[in-house]
Amino acid sequence: PGNKRSEMPLQCPACGSPTSVLSPHCVCTNHHCGGVLAKKLRDSMVRVGIENLGPAACSDLVAAGVTNLVKLFHMNLHDWLKLPGFAEKSAAQAYEHVQFILGRPIEDYKLLAALNIPGVGLSLAKKLCDKYSIEEFSRADWDSIEGIGPNRAQEIREGLASLEWADFVAYFKIVSTKGSLSLSLI
Repeated sequence: PGNKRSEMPLQCPACGSPTSVLSPHCVCTNHHCGGVLAKKLRDSMVRVGIENLGPAACSDLVAAGVTNLVKLFHMNLHDWLKLPGFAEKSAAQAYEHVQFILGRPIEDYKLLAALNIPGVGLSLAKKLCDKYSIEEFSRADWDSIEGIGPNRAQEIREGLASLEWADFVAYFKIVSTKGSLSLSLI
């Protein structure tokens, strides 16, 4: 409020690496920073419906080497019990919630957004999945979609080429949303 201005931290509070401004945010320049990885993991979890694990649990998961959803899906009850702050009841609840999410159908665009491809959030993922089905992703012409330049198209291709996307497809009962945006306009 008023004329108060906050100073941009010069170092990341999580890892001590230099920070930079990615308007309007101040971000850590270390792509392997535990804080950055915990934020990405949390964002991915929320996008697929895992909302009962907060930032502290995500930090503990990253510290244990669980840096993406695929690794989270591989966790068994014993793995949850190894985490700080998880006793039998909380570990069982976390494990059962993840298994519940895996058993539910999920829209394709939520999975695409959960990959945390730079610039691909829920809105753009909806637009991409409206034009192409999952089976068409490998041969899709991402550059032809309005608002996607060559750099973003390359990031999408690289994100989808990752082993993580193939694992996502294998884990979930995916609901295709291809053509749903055009249907909703009628």
